[in-house]
Amino acid sequence: MSRLPVPGSDSGVWGDILNDYLEVEHNADGTLKPSGSLGSKYTKPVAGIPKGDLTSDVQTSLGKADTALQAVDVSGKVDKSTLTTKGDVYAASAASTPVRVGVGTTGQVLTADPTQTAGLKWGAVTDADAVHKGDLVYNAVDFGADAASWHVLTWRSYAVFVYHFARNRYRHPF
Repeated sequence: MSRLPVPGSDSGVWGDILNDYLEVEHNADGTLKPSGSLGSKYTKPVAGIPKGDLTSDVQTSLGKADTALQAVDVSGKVDKSTLTTKGDVYAASAASTPVRVGVGTTGQVLTADPTQTAGLKWGAVTDADAVHKGDLVYNAVDFGADAASWHVLTWRSYAVFVYHFARNRYRHPF
């Protein structure tokens, strides 16, 4: 007669005993045998298990899940397929209006440009625009400047320069 395995014993044959036990009531694909003692007690409907066959706790849980799923508003989310190429970035062409800014080419930097749809464009860096190794970049606000600026203190063999960058008029140094 088939039986369940006994914990602490049946060493090395545990799986065989369990499989023998399950084969009494189940077909090889896991479905119940119609000839078994359980086959006549419940037959799963073709359309699935009706909610009425589930306990009230399970029905309540499923109801909460259904409600939560229906309550999710995805209308304001940005579709990730907007970014089509490695290096693309999102920008805003207006309030709550994200757009794709395609990746620039090697060596270009992203700069503010209000004439562009996204307010940004890729462009080449000239030596005058560049922040060089050894330059001191600091937040000018820490030293009393307005909140829309930052400075680069740079020195060359021939002079010391302080560059002031105002809002929408700078190139990102990184």
